[in-house]
Amino acid sequence: MIDTITSSIIFDLKNEKQAKIFLESLELEAKNSPTDRVKVDIIQDNTKIITNFIAKDFVILRAAMNSYLKWFKLINESINL
Repeated sequence: MIDTITSSIIFDLKNEKQAKIFLESLELEAKNSPTDRVKVDIIQDNTKIITNFIAKDFVILRAAMNSYLKWFKLINESINL
């Protein structure tokens, strides 16, 4: 039986300033997860944003990853306006 499932998404952005915008935009969401079935940690490493997911099942892992991918897309579109 699987206790937890982990996955990561790494976004390499243009510069550290842009990476900081992404980090600050997503930190609150990561801290206030609507469920205890998934935990998300977000860190900045220079121009990279690393999102680490720890989930109790594949369904919530996929849902969380899809949400963060959509948020990244929206933030990116907002920055590029």
